Amino acid sequence: QDNRRKTWAFYVSIRELGPAVLQHEAAWLPIAILRTSVSKTILGRFSGCMKVFFSNLLIADGNLRTDGLVLRLLRDEPVLIFVTMGNILSDAAALKDLWCVKGAGGLIPCSFCVNICGADDGEDTLLGHDDSHRIFDIRCRNPQDFVIKSSGDWYVQADTLQALQPRLSAADFELVQKAYGMTYNQHGIIYDLGLRPLMPPVEISRYDPMHCICSNGIGQTEIDLFLKAMHNLDPPVGFDALRTLAGATWVFPSCRGQRSGLKADILSVSREKLFLKKDCLRKKWIKYYQK
Repeated sequence: QDNRRKTWAFYVSIRELGPAVLQHEAAWLPIAILRTSVSKTILGRFSGCMKVFFSNLLIADGNLRTDGLVLRLLRDEPVLIFVTMGNILSDAAALKDLWCVKGAGGLIPCSFCVNICGADDGEDTLLGHDDSHRIFDIRCRNPQDFVIKSSGDWYVQADTLQALQPRLSAADFELVQKAYGMTYNQHGIIYDLGLRPLMPPVEISRYDPMHCICSNGIGQTEIDLFLKAMHNLDPPVGFDALRTLAGATWVFPSCRGQRSGLKADILSVSREKLFLKKDCLRKKWIKYYQK
C-alpha cells in the first residue's frame, strides 16, 4: 500500500469567536498542509516542521503576534488585530509527534501526568518499586490521585536529556528516555527557546472531542461493547430490535441546568453494526462540552 499521499492538515481559528461559531467547519481556516512522507525527510521530522511553522507565525518578521493582521470587517473598514497562541487541538498521535513523547504505548503513557504508568501485572513493575505509594497505573479511576506535570517539568526533562545524550551509552540513554516518557529530538520544537514562553506544552495542548468520543474513542468503544452484549443474549438481539432502539426519541439528562441537545438521532443502524453519524456527532459533542 502506497501511503505517500497521506498528509497533515493545519487549521486555525480565533477562540474569541465562541462555541456558537467554532462548531462550524467554515470558522476553521486551512493554512498549511504537510505530506507525511516529506516530513520524515526533514531535520527534526514533524516536530521540526512545527518549529518552523510556529516560528513564522509568532516570531519571524511579519508575524501575527507583534506585527498583526489586517482584516476588513464592518463597512469594509480595515481593522488591525494581534494574535497569540491559544490552544493546539489535535489527536493523541499529533501531540505525540509534536512534543516528541513516547505516547500511550510507553512506560509513561500520559505525557501530562507525573505519576501514571502503564499497566503491567508482571513482577518487575514501577508500582513494585514505589515505596511512596504515589505512582498509579492507567487503571486508576480517581482523578485526585493524578499529579499533573507542569510545562517547567517538561523543560527540565528535555534539558536533562540534552545534557545526558553525549555522556551515556545508547542503551542507558534509552532507559532515561523511557523513564521520562520522552524521545530526544534536538531539532524538535521544545528546544526552541524563543517558542517556549509562547507555547508552554501543558497550557496549550488539548485532545479533540472527535477522537476522544467518536474515532476509536469512548463512544465507539461503548457502542461496540453494547452490540457484543446484545449479540450474546439468549436469544440474541437482532437487527430489527436495534433499529427500533435507535429510532426511539432519546434525550440526555439535563447538563448544568440546560438540555444538552444530544439526542438519539446521532445513531443509525446497518445490518452489520450500529454506526455513529460522525459529522452530526462531532458538532453536537463539541457544543455539548463547551457549555
